[in-house]
Amino acid sequence: MQLLTGATLAALSDEQVESLNQYLYRFIKLQDAMGVRLFAQTLTLLAENVRGMPFIDQLSRLEQLGALESAQLWLELRQLRNLLTHEHACSDEEKASAINLVFGHYPTLERLLSGFKIFIEPRL
Repeated sequence: MQLLTGATLAALSDEQVESLNQYLYRFIKLQDAMGVRLFAQTLTLLAENVRGMPFIDQLSRLEQLGALESAQLWLELRQLRNLLTHEHACSDEEKASAINLVFGHYPTLERLLSGFKIFIEPRL
């Protein structure tokens, strides 16, 4: 896939913009669902007490247990998600750069989800 630039982003048709928005929305929703539900539920399944546990501690514990390959990587994905969800004025170049990061990290998100599946299935 060719990387987006500010110019190519600005030149997208309405249909292309809609498709791109759906792709970004799905990235955001998957990242949210994993971070909000999957992580805490995995720890609960493992009889870990997550009540009141800060999110960063949950990530560290999941990494220690081998369910998450890298807490730091997850924080980077979360930062990217936050960048996409906060409406603020930025240039087409900045938007294109963020979108390119999503394209690059979607396989990472899928890999992390697959790793959770492999980790959890024997424990069910």
